Amino acid sequence: MWSFSYRKTILCVISLAISSVLVLSLFYSRLSEDSSALQFINNQIKPKIQPAAAISTITSSQEPVIHNETIISSGSEILQVDITQVPDGQKVNGALVTLCRNSDLGEILKSINSLESKFNNKYHYDWVFLNDEDFSEEFQAEISKSTSGDVKFGVIPSSMWERPDDVDLAEFEKAKKIQSSHNVPYANLDSYRSMCRFESGFFYNHELLQDYEWYWRVEPDVKFFCDIDFDPFKYMIDNQKIYGTIIIPYEIADTIPTLWDTVKEFASTFSLSSKVFGTGDEKIDNALYLISENNGETYNNCHFWTNFEISNLNFYRSELYQKFFNYLDDKKGFWYERWGDAPIHSMAASLFLEKSQIHLFNSQFGYSHTTNTACPRDEVFRKEHNCDCGVRRDISFKTGYSCGKRYHDMQKIWYNSEWVSEW
Repeated sequence: MWSFSYRKTILCVISLAISSVLVLSLFYSRLSEDSSALQFINNQIKPKIQPAAAISTITSSQEPVIHNETIISSGSEILQVDITQVPDGQKVNGALVTLCRNSDLGEILKSINSLESKFNNKYHYDWVFLNDEDFSEEFQAEISKSTSGDVKFGVIPSSMWERPDDVDLAEFEKAKKIQSSHNVPYANLDSYRSMCRFESGFFYNHELLQDYEWYWRVEPDVKFFCDIDFDPFKYMIDNQKIYGTIIIPYEIADTIPTLWDTVKEFASTFSLSSKVFGTGDEKIDNALYLISENNGETYNNCHFWTNFEISNLNFYRSELYQKFFNYLDDKKGFWYERWGDAPIHSMAASLFLEKSQIHLFNSQFGYSHTTNTACPRDEVFRKEHNCDCGVRRDISFKTGYSCGKRYHDMQKIWYNSEWVSEW
C-alpha cells in the first residue's frame, strides 16, 4: 500500500504536468496568431548566416567554397571589360561553345574526344551547342555520352541567322557569281554568310550564353595535341588577357575587298581615328602593328583564326564592339562580299584593346584544323605534355603564310631565328 505522503507527491507531479501543458498550449496559440512573435522566436533559435556574394561552380572532386566576388575593369582607354576574379582552385564562369549541325556529328565527336582527353576531363566545363535548326535526338544522345560537363543544346533565332530583308537579292546574286569566278571559298553558300554574320555579332547574346563570362570556341574536325595541365580561362584572368588565339594566318583578300576601308570609316565617324591609328600621345598601345604595315593605311590580311578562340564575352557585349558590328552590318558586306568573323574579330581586338591583352597559346598546347597546325617548339615541353605533333607541321613562323613571327616581334617574345622559314 502506498503511504499518504507518496500519494500526495504523485498528485503534485500530475498537477504540475497538467499546468505546464495548459501554459504551453496558451503560449503557442498566441504565437500562431502573432507571426511577428513567431519570427522573433525563430530568429533567436537559428544561427546568424550572412548571405554569400557569390558561389563559384567547381569540379566534382571539391567542396563548394563561398567567397566574395571581385570584379576589375580591364581593357583600353576606349573599351573597358569587366572581369570577375576567381580564387585559385575554383572554376571560371566559362563554357565550351560549338556551332554545328546534325550532319557534323562524326566530326564534332572527334573534337570533343580530343579536348576532353587533353583538358576537360579534369575541369568539367559546360558545353553549349548551337544550330539553326533543332538537334536530333541521336545527336544529343551521342554528345551527352561524350562530354564530362553539363551540356546545353540551343536553336539560333531566325533574326540572328536569316538574311535581312533589306539585302538587294539581285546585287547579292551578282556578288556570288563574281566571287565564284575568283574561286572564293564558300562563295555560293548562303549559310556560310549567315554563320559569319552570327559569329561576328550575335553569338554572345544567344540566350544559352547569357550567364557565361568566358567562352572557348570549339569546331568540328579540330585536334588538340598536348596535355593541357592548366585552366586557360583562369590563365586569361590572372594575366589580364581578354582575347586569346592560337594560329594567325592570312585572310583571303578577295573575301573582304572593302572591309578595312569600312573599319576606317567607322573609326572616323566615332572620332576614334587618332586613338587607334594615330602616332601621337592619344593613340592607345594597341596591336595595329600586327594587322597593318603602314600605320593603318592598308590591312595586311593578318587575322586570328577564330575556329579556336578563348575570349571574355563582355568584350563583344561592350557598347563599342556592338556599335562596330552594327556599322559593318549596315554595309551588307556579309552578303555583297563575304566578310568573315575572323577578320572582324581580329580588327576589333587589335584596334580596341591594348596589345598586352591579346594572347597567343601556340607555345602552351598544340592544335590543328584542316591544313593549319600549331605545335609547341620546345622539345622538353612536348615530352612533358605528351604532345603528339611534329614541329615541321607548325605554321607559326612560316612567313608569307602565318603572322606568328610578326606577333612575336610586336609583343617582344623571344623565338629562335632558326624556326623562321618561308612558306
